[in-house]
Amino acid sequence: MIVLRAVPILGWVTLVAGVPYAQGKKPWPHPSARVVWWIDLFLSVVVHGLQVPVAFRQRHVTGHSRGRTAIMTFIFGLTYWKTVSPQVAADPTQPDTSS
Repeated sequence: MIVLRAVPILGWVTLVAGVPYAQGKKPWPHPSARVVWWIDLFLSVVVHGLQVPVAFRQRHVTGHSRGRTAIMTFIFGLTYWKTVSPQVAADPTQPDTSS
């Protein structure tokens, strides 16, 4: 699970590292680096943003708030809510059998 979450983090690190190049403060080391950076920007911002509504539908499985679900999905994408451990809500109408 940690490996899956490392991929989006590396994507965000790449975006931050590429900002001086995108702003024109430094020349791109290679034309393909510019293409990779723009693809990464699209995937990290647009695609992760589009995954937030899907994550809201999965929120009942995690038990997390809408805010936490939105932020974590925007950062990690679907790897967040696909790898988070489900939390089973206690049903108050059922007797406690944990003893």
